[in-house]
Amino acid sequence: MTHQATRHTLAVQGIRSETHHDIQALLREHGIAHLKHQAGYIPSQDESPLFAPVIYEQQHTLHLWRLREIHHMLQEHPPLALEWVMSLCAMKRQVPDEMIPYYLRLGARNQALRPWIKHILSDRALWLIEQAQDSQHAWYKEGKTVTINTLVHSQIEAYSEMIYWINHSLERDAMSHSHHKGIIKLMHFRLMWTEQITTRFLEALIVSHIVATYRKGSQIEQTIATQAVYKMPLHYLPDLLQELETGVVEWQATIDHAKEVFKLRQTMHTILTEAS
Repeated sequence: MTHQATRHTLAVQGIRSETHHDIQALLREHGIAHLKHQAGYIPSQDESPLFAPVIYEQQHTLHLWRLREIHHMLQEHPPLALEWVMSLCAMKRQVPDEMIPYYLRLGARNQALRPWIKHILSDRALWLIEQAQDSQHAWYKEGKTVTINTLVHSQIEAYSEMIYWINHSLERDAMSHSHHKGIIKLMHFRLMWTEQITTRFLEALIVSHIVATYRKGSQIEQTIATQAVYKMPLHYLPDLLQELETGVVEWQATIDHAKEVFKLRQTMHTILTEAS
C-alpha cells in the first residue's frame, strides 16, 4: 500500500471511528507509516478495487450556508421539515451531495418525509447507501419512487375527509359542551393544511364552544394551535395570532411560540425565493 493510499485508508477509518481511543490508535498508526516512508520503506501494493464512481447530472441545488441555516431551524423545530421538503419538491430543487447523509437520517426518523426526500436527493444517494451499507438508510431503496403528482393526488381524499369532519362537527357541536370533533381530528392530520381547512379552523375558533374552552387554557386546544402555526398557509398566521391573543394569560406561551415559528417560516420562504 502506498503512502498516499495509507493516508486515504486511515481517513476512511477515522470517519468511522467513534471513540477517543480509536482516534489515538489511528494517529499512532499514521505516524508509524509516515516514519517508514521517510526512511525509504516501500510498502506492498494494495490491489483491492476502488469504489466505482457514480456519474449523474445534478439538478439545481441550494447554497450550503443557506442549507445549514435551514437545518438549524429544523433541529429546533422538527415540524418545519414537512413544509421544507415539500417546497423543494415543488420547486424541483435538489440539495447538494454534501447534505445527502443529513436527509437520509431525516427520512429514517420521519416516515412521512420519505417519499418527498427521494425527489430532492441526487443519484449519489443510492451510491452512498450501497457503499456505506447502513441499515438505517435501507428505507431509501424500499418500494418505488412515487411521482410528485401522485403524492399530491393522494392527498386530495385526505383533505376532503378532513373538510367533511370540520363542517359536520361545526353544524352539530357549535352550541354543545363537547370538544369540537373536527378540530380534534386535526391533531392527527399529518399533511400541510389547505386554505379551506385553515379558514374553517379559524371559524371554529370563533363560533364553536372551542372558544370558551381555549380561553380556560385547555391543553387539547393549545396543542392544536401549536400544530396550526406549522401547517397553515403562511398568510393566515396573523389571523391566528389575533384570535389567540383574545385568550387568557395561560395562552401567552403558545402565542410567543407562534410568533417565533411565524418568523422562521418567513425566513424559510425567503431562502426558497432566493433559490428560485
